[in-house]
Amino acid sequence: MAVQPNIFEELRYSSVCEITIKKIIAFAANWIIVGLHFRRLRDTALVMLPVTAGSLLTVGAMGAIGIPFNFFNVAGIALLFGFGVDYGIYYMQSRRESPAEGAAEALRRTGGGIVLCALTTLASCGSIILSHYRGLASIGAVLCLGAVFCILSTVLLLPSLIDTIERPRTREARRVLKETA
Repeated sequence: MAVQPNIFEELRYSSVCEITIKKIIAFAANWIIVGLHFRRLRDTALVMLPVTAGSLLTVGAMGAIGIPFNFFNVAGIALLFGFGVDYGIYYMQSRRESPAEGAAEALRRTGGGIVLCALTTLASCGSIILSHYRGLASIGAVLCLGAVFCILSTVLLLPSLIDTIERPRTREARRVLKETA
């Protein structure tokens, strides 16, 4: 007697596979759009860093705190690419407008706006957590985790990385900088 496959397992598997493809498409589309705007591979990669780190941290946190990977949560990661990339865009745009002022100054100029965007996202996604339907409540939790990790990656990781990249690498370069300042 042949064993019949469980239709729900097949549906779950095909949904997760399809959504994984959609996440890749969302990431690639964002990369292309950001790349067309910034026109530099380095700047594009820096913009995409916080949303990438935020997404990976979200998936790790889901496993650590026991949020299951269901149809809704997996789709939420694709949504995270949509709003999580904004924080890096705002920061890098400010950074490019005044490159001589440094990474910390760019954060001072745009940090309040970036945090405000994250707070409105948290308020909206947080309201979904109150849903009586578990699937919706879990996507709200995933989106809130993602927003927190993306904002933290933007305000902590991105300026630090840019400072490290742009720091003079030799004593002579540091001496020249001090003399011109």
